[in-house]
Amino acid sequence: MQGTVVKNSGRRCLVLAIPLLLFAGTVIGQEPAKAGRYVKLGVSRYARGDFYHAIEYFELAVASNPRLASAYLNRGKALQAKGDLDGAISDYERAMEIDPSVVETNNEIAQAYNLRGAIRVRVLHLDEAINDFSRVIGFDPDNAESFVGRGSALLIDGDYEAAVKDFDAAVAMAPLDSTAYLIRGVAQMHLHKCDDAAKDFEKSLRLSGKLPFLLQLQILEIESRINEVRRQKSLQNPLIGD
Repeated sequence: MQGTVVKNSGRRCLVLAIPLLLFAGTVIGQEPAKAGRYVKLGVSRYARGDFYHAIEYFELAVASNPRLASAYLNRGKALQAKGDLDGAISDYERAMEIDPSVVETNNEIAQAYNLRGAIRVRVLHLDEAINDFSRVIGFDPDNAESFVGRGSALLIDGDYEAAVKDFDAAVAMAPLDSTAYLIRGVAQMHLHKCDDAAKDFEKSLRLSGKLPFLLQLQILEIESRINEVRRQKSLQNPLIGD
């Protein structure tokens, strides 16, 4: 009798459990598809310039499927469009962890690093800037802009030889980039290679079509940053000289 009760009870539990298991399986199966729909809705909002709601849809996609690279990638693009470079790069990093191939078809990733790197150069956060440019060079070794950016940071930081190497790489990839020649000329000047510096300044002047005094102003601006970094280092370590 007791065995019959237990057996019947077991059947009832199984009967009750089957719909729940089927429902759970359906929900789990729906999550990836739901995430894909959220991404499509977010991309549609992004295309209209509605970055706020686009981000909301991408966040729903991430919540539905935390392993969906396109959700992080597109949220990163929307954050970048809003000016949140740190947030964008964080999402790009996550997307690349899940699917390294995303860098091959999405120029926005390199652009975000290069832009943040350039901002960091302007505020003299040079180590962080060098890291940003180096990150791009790591996955896109043909990115001339990253070599120019890293070379600029190295120059301002006083590593003139390393800066020249980066500018050499940049002009090899982008021989019409007047900025690369100009800043390389400054590095050559600090290495006391006056003839090489003069050639670079002349090439930059010819390519840019600018008046000479405008290039002189650019050189003076670079020199002021070099001097400011040198001053900061001398305050930290009085033994550092000119």
